[in-house]
Amino acid sequence: LYQGDPSSSESTIVWKTRQAYVDDGSGISSLAFFQDDCRFVVYSETIVNLPRWGEDSLFWEIPHHAFYRDSVKDSDCFLAWNISSESLVIHEGNIDSPGKEIGSRKNEIINNTSVDDIMFLIPGGTFFRQGFMVESKPPGLFLWHNKGEVYLYRGMPYNPNSDLLWKTEYAYTYNGDPSIFTLTSLINDGNFVIFGRDQTPPSGLGRKTLWSSASSHHCGFDCFYFLAWVESEKKLAIFSCNEGFESREEIWSSHNFRWEPMNPGVKRWGQITVSVLTRFTSACSMICSGLIIGIILSRWLKNRKTFSTRDRLLFGMSSLDFLASTANIFDVAAIPADTYGIMGAMGTQATCTAQGFFIQLGFGVPLYNCVLCLFTLCVVRLRWSDAFIATRIEPFMHITALGYSLVSATLGVVLDLYNSNGSFCWVAMYPHDCAFEGHVKCLRGNNAVFYQWIFAGFILIFSFTVIVASMSIIYLYIRNNIKKMRERYGESSVINSRQLQEVGKQAFLYVSAFMITFIWPMLVAIE
Repeated sequence: LYQGDPSSSESTIVWKTRQAYVDDGSGISSLAFFQDDCRFVVYSETIVNLPRWGEDSLFWEIPHHAFYRDSVKDSDCFLAWNISSESLVIHEGNIDSPGKEIGSRKNEIINNTSVDDIMFLIPGGTFFRQGFMVESKPPGLFLWHNKGEVYLYRGMPYNPNSDLLWKTEYAYTYNGDPSIFTLTSLINDGNFVIFGRDQTPPSGLGRKTLWSSASSHHCGFDCFYFLAWVESEKKLAIFSCNEGFESREEIWSSHNFRWEPMNPGVKRWGQITVSVLTRFTSACSMICSGLIIGIILSRWLKNRKTFSTRDRLLFGMSSLDFLASTANIFDVAAIPADTYGIMGAMGTQATCTAQGFFIQLGFGVPLYNCVLCLFTLCVVRLRWSDAFIATRIEPFMHITALGYSLVSATLGVVLDLYNSNGSFCWVAMYPHDCAFEGHVKCLRGNNAVFYQWIFAGFILIFSFTVIVASMSIIYLYIRNNIKKMRERYGESSVINSRQLQEVGKQAFLYVSAFMITFIWPMLVAIE
């Protein structure tokens, strides 16, 4: 509501809703409507497949006073500005013969006088949805609801120079299901909540709490609440106060706050199951790799001349696998403790980075698998001697496998790529899925998807291709030799078809073992 022409620089805003809609590319629009039931409302489009306006879309209104609610259904009414109370009001009757005031909403622009270093964001009773944001008073900060998460930015969120001050994390647990919409609300009891609701009939979910400050605080009839940013302490806080925003009391702050899901259901058991399986399989891998290392070292200590190229390649592969398996055993424990929604997270960014570094080292294992196959190919098909391979070929094999794993793992540390992906720390963007939101600035893990392909995807595809090709060449070579021997010596040849089947079986098992081991990181990279 302007005093003066809105297009004129001399006009002033005397009243406005706190929810300022910003077109963020989501395709969700809004509508202001003075209804036949004498309510002044603003609707947001729901995020189902077809646009729909209705009570489920309501995100702001001037409600009726409770004792007039039933009497105005068939009455005339009008919207007006009350100069003395500086409120937008709804009256019965018409402008020439006004009746009783049946609803009002005070000026929602908090006065220009800042209180200490507190920057006001929203008062109690506010709720907003996808694509809506609220600017602080004094201006400069933006509270934004986007795809089930709430962000607080200094500057417009999609401005490259903006700074992310605070956000909820992993609050939207429905993974972008279009049948579910979300809204954010500072309830009149001081609780800051993100709700989700299933709109696909029949609705089995109803309204769910996706995230909550858990700060319900009843302080009396004349008590009000507001959400604010405390600049000096760099924290988000909820205050209770009187009508004049005086005598305020802090009832919640973002410092040392960690959201624990109120209704975790399957999600919690799913996390426990994945964590147990990860630690069990990692422990098995670590033990087996340790045994291989021990066997090779004991053989080398007894007779150093028996330490062959195959043994050295196995030693390198088992060493990297041992380090990666050890890192995987820590699982979610290495994830920063302030990561919301992750059971068992108790680490720091440093432990997360360390885990990501050693897991990336483990991607030298498929390359060692690859060079082991090439070594076998050189011995069987090319008939190169072990001495020739050890002096001319083996150094390049180690340089390829170890060099790649060390360089890529170190590059991940330098580029801040190692972040939580919900199960462990590896190459991931932070905030979660920031690159896919379009307007959310990535603080860490820029171009994470690209590096996932470089660090894992292409290497695994390359290694699998080389292993399959090597095993196929070896099998075909042996089969052709057997065929020639049969032609020369007849069916009584020493090498029979059963032995050929055994060669094929071993080749198949080798390829299968590789696929079973590395299909999961390959799927992560592709995803």
